[in-house]
Amino acid sequence: MGWIRAGQFSLLYYELSHKIAQRKMESIEAGDADIVVTACPGCQFQLAENLARLKKPQRVMSLMEVLN
Repeated sequence: MGWIRAGQFSLLYYELSHKIAQRKMESIEAGDADIVVTACPGCQFQLAENLARLKKPQRVMSLMEVLN
């Protein structure tokens, strides 16, 4: 795959990205968290988009937001 910048992965590997997102949503649903935290801006966007699409209540925050 080589080096891929944040956010490019979901564009370049849409199908694989979608499968990963489905697994992430299942994991989030299985947990009982109100907030999902990530240090990756691309992941933050993908998580927020999928949670909104599925009408899930969890909030997605960047690591910097949490530490602030």
